[in-house]
Amino acid sequence: MNMMKRLLMDMMKRLPGAAARARSAIAENFELREVFVFGGLSAVGYGVAQIHAPSAWIVIGTALVILGMRR
Repeated sequence: MNMMKRLLMDMMKRLPGAAARARSAIAENFELREVFVFGGLSAVGYGVAQIHAPSAWIVIGTALVILGMRR
């Protein structure tokens, strides 16, 4: 039990540093344009699904394939 408690305390000491590194990695790789692209795709998919559900899968799937092949 004592070893488990020591291990847990060690993990708790390392947690703030790990969280800070994760935040900085996200901030470096974050682009607002990606939020708008996927948010817009979600809105289009929802709108198309209101009309015909299978069409939404086709439209959004096609858009994601095109986006994936652009690079």
